[in-house]
Amino acid sequence: MDITAGINKNFLRFDTEMSVSEMIGALQKTGSRSGLVFRGGKFVGLVEKKKLLRVNLDPVRTKIGNYLHAAPVINEHADVIETAYSLHQSNADLVPVVSANKIVGVLPVLALLNLAAEIPETNDVRVGDLRILKNTRIMRNDPLSKALKLMFTEKIDELPVFDAQGVAGILSYQDILQKYTRWPAKRESSAKMKKEKGGTRSAEADVPTVANLPVSSFSTNENIKTIDLKDRFRDAVSMMNRHNISALPVYSGKEYVGLLTAKDLLRYVASLEVPQNFNIQFLGLNDVNVTAYEKESVQKVAANESFKLQRLIHNDFKLHLHFKSYDRDGARRKYSVTLRVDYPGKLVEATATDWEIITALRKAFDGAKNEVQKMFRKTQGRRVKSR
Repeated sequence: MDITAGINKNFLRFDTEMSVSEMIGALQKTGSRSGLVFRGGKFVGLVEKKKLLRVNLDPVRTKIGNYLHAAPVINEHADVIETAYSLHQSNADLVPVVSANKIVGVLPVLALLNLAAEIPETNDVRVGDLRILKNTRIMRNDPLSKALKLMFTEKIDELPVFDAQGVAGILSYQDILQKYTRWPAKRESSAKMKKEKGGTRSAEADVPTVANLPVSSFSTNENIKTIDLKDRFRDAVSMMNRHNISALPVYSGKEYVGLLTAKDLLRYVASLEVPQNFNIQFLGLNDVNVTAYEKESVQKVAANESFKLQRLIHNDFKLHLHFKSYDRDGARRKYSVTLRVDYPGKLVEATATDWEIITALRKAFDGAKNEVQKMFRKTQGRRVKSR
């Protein structure tokens, strides 16, 4: 299954000269979690939110171009599992989607999980089968600095917030970022910090730093949605999409057992290995003068596209990929990919060319898939007539 149905063509574009406060205002206005950053019309990455929280910045003067991290760019017809792996590795909230070397949209994590909930590999998966964040928690009156340190150390984006009765809220980087950079100068400090200072009037009169404010001032504390260990993968995805949230406290009956996050669901999809009933032979790949990274990308794309063919063919098959390049002495090099699929009683061939080797490879696979589908329709037609 490819990602086409989940692509969002309406996405936020930020310029590297935009201030942090301007970016946050745009996110709040649209209800978005992230956007793409451009410099002179060229995509340069995503904002690294964690870095924004590690420095004492002025959100009005600080430019987002100073806090960027690279993000993978995914083809519009990429496979769901392939995309989940790339998105999980990049630790981003969304991934840019390209068509004909142009960014045409984005695929947010929740939209990708929505697609993943429809593939056969997740049909029987329960929440209890997933990796859940356990034993990591923060109290609602703890200072924000303690929570930030824990999130940095554990490399997590959300934390369950507790009080004496149990789960009282969820703390996320998204919540912190929106409130951290626009906090007023005076605010009641953490009860725990006051106690440590002796609870004197002078302590109460102090203007606390943002990091000393209580966690509850930043966390989401109302309408917390929960899920049970027995619920399904698709139930968790549906709830997150319906309420636009990225974390769910998990219970076994009435007992709290951990926190399930969108990143946990993504990790599971990224780890899926579809049983292969095919083998691939690469011919000429070492002769077309591509980088080691491009060669690795070719092999990965070929494997994922072969999974799609596998779902169409439902049989063992051999795949031959023959690579050639042209215009060796020119400024640009054109690539040709000839693909041959050999399975019992059938032989399918497709050839495609392009200036980008990955694009040529995808075009060849698209041609092969079209031929397989035509054969399938003809076979079905003959069966109907014979009746």
